[in-house]
Amino acid sequence: MGTVAIYSDDSRADESNGQRHGWPSMKLLFGIWVCLGLVFVWFAWSIYHTPGLVRLFVTTAVILAAWLGSWHALACRRQHRRLLSSMQSSEHASAERALPENEVHYWALFENASDFIYTLDMHGHFTTVNKTGERILGYAHDELVRMQIADLMSPESLTHSRQMRITQEAGSAWATYEIELITKDHRRVPLEVSTQLIYRGDQAVGVQGIARDMTERKRAEEALKKTNEELETRVAQRTAELQRINEQLQLEIAERRQAEAHYWELFENASDLVYTIDMQGQVTSLNKAGERILGYARDEVVGRELTTIVSPESPYTQSPDACHKRGRHRLDDV
Repeated sequence: MGTVAIYSDDSRADESNGQRHGWPSMKLLFGIWVCLGLVFVWFAWSIYHTPGLVRLFVTTAVILAAWLGSWHALACRRQHRRLLSSMQSSEHASAERALPENEVHYWALFENASDFIYTLDMHGHFTTVNKTGERILGYAHDELVRMQIADLMSPESLTHSRQMRITQEAGSAWATYEIELITKDHRRVPLEVSTQLIYRGDQAVGVQGIARDMTERKRAEEALKKTNEELETRVAQRTAELQRINEQLQLEIAERRQAEAHYWELFENASDLVYTIDMQGQVTSLNKAGERILGYARDEVVGRELTTIVSPESPYTQSPDACHKRGRHRLDDV
């Protein structure tokens, strides 16, 4: 709406300028035509009474017509130049009025941006810094414009920044990289910066940059890294514990198998008859001495009830619990 108002005012100014410059010329031209008309009437009256004046009349009319045409062309050209000058002046005035408004708008964006925006000269001195830069670095604007950005950089960041500067001077446009700046209270702030050279004609005259504070992102990355390391440590500890338990279990299995093998060797090679029965009185195992003494093969005895092998008077014909209470006994029929 403001732009429309500006243009409307300009058009009205142009119209008023045209009227001021145009009306006097039209009035003058009308007066000249009236004078010429009176001269023509006078010449006609003279010719009517003096025929020798015809040649003089024609000559005078031609001269007046040529002079009038030249004067009219010159007046039109002047009028055109005045209108053109008036339009250019109006456009220039409109641009001058719009320029401060645009500057105020862009300056507000610059100052209130959430990112750190700055410009440097070719020697690295700050030329402009927005409020976010002042807040991040802890310096006032008047302090920063007297400093070089190299004064705020860590040694590693300064080396990296100079390398990126060489890359940009070689023809690269925007360059994005990470640096650390040292604040007024000696804290190190990680920043992701995007920089570009400022040219005036073909000559680089400065650097413009946009920096984003990466402190929170770095903290989140460090927390995630720490969590991953703790998780990996726990997994490694649990894996080592399971491996230790597995090794211990394998050792116990090996010891048990060795004990079973040793027991089986004693069982098989014993000179006495050795056997086992379950709680129902069925034979579950018999050694070689038992096969030799009883005359049965092992497969013939295993699974049979013990009462089918011993005599009825033997205490083994009683319940297994009773046999267990009495202890070991010899077979009566052996």
